[in-house]
Amino acid sequence: MGTYTPAWKARFGTPLVDQMIAIFQRDQAAALAIVNAARAAKGNAALGPINDFHKGPIMDVQPPCLFASYVGVGFRREDAYTRRQAGRIELALTVPDVDPEMATVDAADYAWMMDMIVTTPPTSDWEAALTIDNETMPEGVTVPNATGTIKDVFVESHTLLETKREERELPSLAVHLVVLFELEEA
Repeated sequence: MGTYTPAWKARFGTPLVDQMIAIFQRDQAAALAIVNAARAAKGNAALGPINDFHKGPIMDVQPPCLFASYVGVGFRREDAYTRRQAGRIELALTVPDVDPEMATVDAADYAWMMDMIVTTPPTSDWEAALTIDNETMPEGVTVPNATGTIKDVFVESHTLLETKREERELPSLAVHLVVLFELEEA
């Protein structure tokens, strides 16, 4: 049997989710400082940092907690030698329970922070090996998509959703961002 060589090197969603978590872990302190400075100027309490990062739904988490989920990928074919992909990652952040009057303000400010973290890094950061603290990555370093494959990172939407947690009578809020990654291999 001959040597098998795959036509494409893409690994689709796994590296994108890992890079997302690693970038959040690296950049959230700086983004949170900007958001909290604006909040302090308005007399609002500081938001806390995200301490838990997960790749799937987990019960009994302490907010704020970020879930990064691979939604899927679509392909476009323009010629036989180029493969274009559009991958989507959904980010869901549980917002800490606070005064209901402040819940929407806090959720919107977490959305601002999350958007900043996703849209600020250069494309090269999405293709570089980064330090990550996650149980699915025991080696502690990401294995990103190949250099030059990521063409664009775009936040498609911010959505605030009301959630119900069993241990609470009042509803909580969650912030959802959908992030589009455009990739190309030749």
